[in-house]
Amino acid sequence: MAAAIRLDLVVADRHPLVAAGLAALATALGHQVIAETHSLGGLAAAIDAGASPAALIDIDLLRDDDAAATLGALPPSRAIIVVAPGAGHPALPALVRGGRASVLLKTADADQLDACLIAVALGDRWLDADVTALPARRQIGIAALLTPRERDIVRLVTLGQRNRVIADSLSISEGTVKMHLHNIYAKLGVESRTQLATDARLRGLQAAI
Repeated sequence: MAAAIRLDLVVADRHPLVAAGLAALATALGHQVIAETHSLGGLAAAIDAGASPAALIDIDLLRDDDAAATLGALPPSRAIIVVAPGAGHPALPALVRGGRASVLLKTADADQLDACLIAVALGDRWLDADVTALPARRQIGIAALLTPRERDIVRLVTLGQRNRVIADSLSISEGTVKMHLHNIYAKLGVESRTQLATDARLRGLQAAI
């Protein structure tokens, strides 16, 4: 069903197919997509050309170490909605603390996207439930989420070791390392070795293991 409240949007995702999909879904929900882009430069130009639209931004277009500053350098917009692959993305804590950006996860469904866009159109801030639950999850310690073998693998990944070296160090197969990494990514809400290494260091995971 089309939204009763329409939000004008610029959609920015580094993957053209994802940008097109988000734009199509937002349009089907009754919102107005005025531009799609795949870079920060294109996003800035689209915001400047519009009448203060909201911006739906792929978090991986931002700098993990200073995502808030990257957003601050953009032209003024009605609202910023950052789309992240998981609640554990290393750039999210600073964005949440910054208080400006709404956060939607890529695991959201169409209803959640619509609820987010409507909330933003009404002047509210939207934070995915998994993001707001993250501080409580951190209180139990990230290390508690992982098995001893998974903690060993995280430790070696953060030391820059590749899968074959990790397999040899732990006397397991390279395929088993890949399986463990898949499970670790899912538990910590990351998508790559780089995100895993950064996230682990930010959370003090090395100290815990």
